Amino acid sequence: MCIRDSAYTTLRDKDRGLRDELKNVGKDDFITLYYLLQKYLWAVPSATPYEKEKRFPDISLFDHLKTTAAIAICLYECPKLYDEKFLQTLMGALRKWYRMKKDPRKGIGLDPKEKKALDEPLFYLLSADVSGIQDFIYSISQPEAVPGVAKRLRGRSFYLSIMTEVFARHLLRTVDFPITNMLYCGGGNFDIILPKNEGVNERIDKAIKEINDYLLKNFYGDLRLIITKHPLSCK
Repeated sequence: MCIRDSAYTTLRDKDRGLRDELKNVGKDDFITLYYLLQKYLWAVPSATPYEKEKRFPDISLFDHLKTTAAIAICLYECPKLYDEKFLQTLMGALRKWYRMKKDPRKGIGLDPKEKKALDEPLFYLLSADVSGIQDFIYSISQPEAVPGVAKRLRGRSFYLSIMTEVFARHLLRTVDFPITNMLYCGGGNFDIILPKNEGVNERIDKAIKEINDYLLKNFYGDLRLIITKHPLSCK
């Protein structure tokens, strides 16, 4: 795979631009930092392993940093990891499991405690879907022959996309987690990763109720937010 010299020039320019703008960012200004990284790193590959592994680097450095930050804060807020014995067991199990995945011939089998630690749910993956979108978008009283219908369809579609992101951000604000934990948002759906603990669980339920109360009051049941919580383990 041949990489043009201009690509390296572009990367150097992005690096200089990011460094210049970072000088004006305060140490507590997380949101500005987030959007600066998105601005400069959304098209920069997180790794370039093509020559060795023959895989095209299709994950951006911004997405890599964002996901790493989301997992890090979940680990920090996970009460199970403050149990020293459990943490040591889990770290040992992860090292063995990684060696087994890399080369099964060199791997060492996991004991029952290590298997249990690897299967222990530590996170929630929240998968949300706004139901009733199609009926809402296309329930326009005017017939197709009347001018302006296409604009109204685009307007409703845009409205729903903004509303979905507002719901995702409201949920994050309610549970007091940053925007990095919103892994995906689009098409009436969003995915959020959060730690598994009782305090977070209660606040999730509170946010879901507030959102659905708003939808019921303003859309009379035509739109509804449906969220499933998938428990995730380190495995």
